[in-house]
Amino acid sequence: MRTARVALALACAVAPSAALAQDPPPPESAEVMDGRALFVLGTTLAQQGQWPEALEAFQRSSALRTHPVTTYNLGFCHRALGHSTRARRFFAKALEQHEAKSEGALSEDLERSARAYIVEIDAKLARVSVTLASAEAAISIDGRPLEVVSTGATDLTLVAGTREVGKPERPPAARFVLLVDPGAHVFVLTLPGRPDAITNHTFQAGTAPELRLAVAAAEPVQRPPPIAVPAGPPRSKVPGWVGLSIGAAGLVTGGVTGALFLANKSDLEESCIDGECPSDREDQISATNAFGTMSVIGLAVGGVGVGVGIFLLARAASSNSTAPAPHRTGAALRPWIGAGSAGVSGSF
Repeated sequence: MRTARVALALACAVAPSAALAQDPPPPESAEVMDGRALFVLGTTLAQQGQWPEALEAFQRSSALRTHPVTTYNLGFCHRALGHSTRARRFFAKALEQHEAKSEGALSEDLERSARAYIVEIDAKLARVSVTLASAEAAISIDGRPLEVVSTGATDLTLVAGTREVGKPERPPAARFVLLVDPGAHVFVLTLPGRPDAITNHTFQAGTAPELRLAVAAAEPVQRPPPIAVPAGPPRSKVPGWVGLSIGAAGLVTGGVTGALFLANKSDLEESCIDGECPSDREDQISATNAFGTMSVIGLAVGGVGVGVGIFLLARAASSNSTAPAPHRTGAALRPWIGAGSAGVSGSF
């Protein structure tokens, strides 16, 4: 009997009205026709017990053409799927649309059924007295924020499961009554600067338990102690002096061979005419070229050696700055290059 009555309730919106002698109705829009077709599809699926598919068809139909019977059927599908809070929401909305008379009306049978289902659901829902440890906390249940259904000073009431999936939201107050479907639910409580509190709670139908929810305090950040780096032995100045010695030797060698190169070149220029030199000057020519090459290499090595030596001495002096200063605090170095000679002068 119940199955037959349900099928009648679902199909009533598409039942033809009694034929009367009147002008034909105006043609329907494409949206209305599509909405009606989806309504018929939802009715067929519901009669076959395919509730998720029927729910989707009624949702699409309602988006195209709002009607209290379609809204009623949405509530009926949610009731069949065990979504009590959502079912109650749609039954109440269907009654509001019916009383407004602006989008159609329910039959007397459907109006009585909607009111009876609301009473049935109210007796089934758990009414949980919730207290949040922090008024700043945000909450969601089963991945959905809560909907406020009553904001009285002493009877703030929120309902779970009726809103779309979303992030936790802060309720109007830290104490409220929660209407929730019987069964197991996942609570998520968030508070800025603290890890989320995720808990599972199960409620029996028609009960009124009390529930206190809190977010654990953030654990202090454990910072590792600073690593003590032992001071190493003072840097030796010997590598710096070695570098300076090599640089000075290179500069001296480059200067001497450069002077010899210039002297031989001047002598050859006097004995050679138009670039042609006597055959007995070949050894002198080879020696002149060798002096030129040695001069370039010597000066290059000398410059690098002096630079490296100065750097190493300066670094050794810097690393030893924390040690007691000796009676001589540093080095003043001045490389010099002269005609046929080179070196480094200064005080140490």
